[in-house]
Amino acid sequence: MKYFANVNPLLWKVKSSSSWLWKGIMKGLVEIRKYSIWEVRDGSHINIWNDLWIPNASSIIHLHTPSPTNIDTNLRLVSQLFNNDMREWDPVCLASLFDGKTQIQILNVRNPSTGTDQFKWTLTPSGHFSVKSLYKALTNETSTRNMVWDKIWG
Repeated sequence: MKYFANVNPLLWKVKSSSSWLWKGIMKGLVEIRKYSIWEVRDGSHINIWNDLWIPNASSIIHLHTPSPTNIDTNLRLVSQLFNNDMREWDPVCLASLFDGKTQIQILNVRNPSTGTDQFKWTLTPSGHFSVKSLYKALTNETSTRNMVWDKIWG
């Protein structure tokens, strides 16, 4: 990609010097990130700490921020959390990095399999993005917010 070479566009930070158009594009990407998740296959494309890969959670950073003393700085990819011999989660590795609640959430993610990790859209059964599903989600958010304000000011 020309504009996001070697960078995940969903993790890009908007600069204050960016144009209004670029800021608008980035605002749209924030909405897309909100309704997207990685489906773990081989784990080689998913960043443990920044990508969304645990259902019903934000990124791991928001779930649990490891203290500098217990984090292995070489652990970046979800594939590094696997017991490679068995193609399952490595409970010893998980216990060394995460609190109990986070470990349970990770263990509830299906066991790693072969194939390339898949980026999924959570608003459609197929996992494929559609403008219609995003529009419905955004209009639902807006109407919910308006109901709150109507109750306050009503």
